[in-house]
Amino acid sequence: MTTESLLRNHWYAAARSEEITPDAPFARTMLDEPLVLFRSKDGSIAALQDRCPHRKAPLSMGRMVDGEIQCNYHGAKFGGDGVCSLIPSQEGKLISGFAARPYPVTEAHGMIFVWIGEAEKADLDLVPDMGAYGPNAGTGVVGGYMYIKANYLLLVDNLLDLTHIAYLHESTLGATGAEALLAGEMEFEVTGDNIRTVRIVRDQVQTFFAKKTGKFEGQGNLDRFTITNFWAPSYLELQLCNAPSSEHMPMCDVPHHRVHHCITPESDGAVHYYWTMAWYHRPDDADLAKEFHTVTKLAFDEDLPMLEAQQRNIESDPEQSPLVNFEGDKAGVAARKIVTKLLAGETSRAAE
Repeated sequence: MTTESLLRNHWYAAARSEEITPDAPFARTMLDEPLVLFRSKDGSIAALQDRCPHRKAPLSMGRMVDGEIQCNYHGAKFGGDGVCSLIPSQEGKLISGFAARPYPVTEAHGMIFVWIGEAEKADLDLVPDMGAYGPNAGTGVVGGYMYIKANYLLLVDNLLDLTHIAYLHESTLGATGAEALLAGEMEFEVTGDNIRTVRIVRDQVQTFFAKKTGKFEGQGNLDRFTITNFWAPSYLELQLCNAPSSEHMPMCDVPHHRVHHCITPESDGAVHYYWTMAWYHRPDDADLAKEFHTVTKLAFDEDLPMLEAQQRNIESDPEQSPLVNFEGDKAGVAARKIVTKLLAGETSRAAE
């Protein structure tokens, strides 16, 4: 897969809201496009190509002046719409059409999303719904960021395949009953460009997260219902639902906690990965939040070296042999097929 094969007409997570301040520009490369993000005077978010059109100096090396970004090479200033408002060496004389390329950008649920593709197709209704993780959701929330030197689909594979937890995460997420995932009941459904899987594991000891909240204290073993949703090309959410095994519930879709994953390709071989976890019981407990963040980060830190090693092996394989799929890869294979279909449609429209 090359950079040209990355889907462009989609919203991608560029940053968390708190990363973009009025005081300094923020650089981020997405789909091989260098961007600079900043807050205008009214607090709104702007995203421009990180190239001053004068001599291609990175605007992110500049400074914020009255809500506009000023190039640190010759002092040209640009507003959030990319239009130049000042050329100091010829003050009062601007150049028609002299502007930095702007990108559609929006802020929602504590995240900044940028549309890299055709601006006229940037539909705000397509922004991922992360309302359960927002400031008014009534949930406890922690999150993190990782830069991973691997193709984004390897991370999609990883998150759609829970069977690896028993091995790669043996001492963290896999410490309580993860081997049962290998034999658990699994439902699998593809609807349009979305995938939904439900994995049910019955009569298991309580996970670290269930124990820590105390929601099921004194209720013994739990049935675990893990619901995974994938929205192409690179958003996923895991809903972790539990019910006392004694209740013999056929299905439970009320999450104890949930984890949202925003995966943004920097290039064909690297991703920006934002994860956000929310839980419902004891949401205001600061000590609980610290523990949840620590354990979740430890687990994702275990994924990082594996994903990067996979990428190196794929790139160095002289035969470029194809991947072999196990039963647990069904969802990942379906995700790749959806991405291939979307890419074919985007490529054919671009050729018209």
